Amino acid sequence: MIRISLLVPSYSRPKLCLNIFKEWVNAADAPVEIEFLIGLDAEDSSISSYYEMFSGIAETEKIGRFEINIGNTTNCIQVFNNIIRTISNTSELILSLTDDMHCITSWDTKLLNVLLGINNFTEPKFILVSEGHYHTSEKFNSDFSKDEEYGYYIANKAFYSKLGYVFWPEYTHFGADTDIFAVAKKLNSVIDARNILIKHDYYQQNQSEYDITHSRKNTNKEWETSHRILAERKSRNFNL
Repeated sequence: MIRISLLVPSYSRPKLCLNIFKEWVNAADAPVEIEFLIGLDAEDSSISSYYEMFSGIAETEKIGRFEINIGNTTNCIQVFNNIIRTISNTSELILSLTDDMHCITSWDTKLLNVLLGINNFTEPKFILVSEGHYHTSEKFNSDFSKDEEYGYYIANKAFYSKLGYVFWPEYTHFGADTDIFAVAKKLNSVIDARNILIKHDYYQQNQSEYDITHSRKNTNKEWETSHRILAERKSRNFNL
């Protein structure tokens, strides 16, 4: 039975995506309870390479479910909100995953343990973990009121069901993570689990190479648009 859904938008990075797949599946205690759902834009010229690299992967890695979804999408926010519709009904925990994020051993057990005693289909919860750079215990005060930026979506099914989206669909990339964390705080849904590390390789810190995927989204217009949307969302109390 599927309990965890990994939502993985990717663009022109088939090899990196395969590496992350193997890392997360091999580090899991129960890969048969995990689904790995890749989302690609229809205009991605490397689609055939994804199919070639992942051919037969579900059988060899013993993962519960594997799927490549191709949509008429143009950015990762659209991809997240597209592939979330394909998750299994039994899935309790949803993670937004990129092909430059790294896990720890037994990550699945540790995250599910954070939710022990919670009905993941009726009680909305959003998990705050450490990504190794900005979200250590020193960076947040106890009620999270002073810090807004948080780069992950790790939430239970009830949290998604309450909102009906992974990230607010007006965004194309930047700002969406800040927005959803603000929503989680307003809903009093945040669980502090910063003892769990999910590392993100930032090209700004020379941990990954700047590539076509970065250049596609890293523009002044993207930043300006995200600031405008976030300000508008705040003025509307995030449509809550």
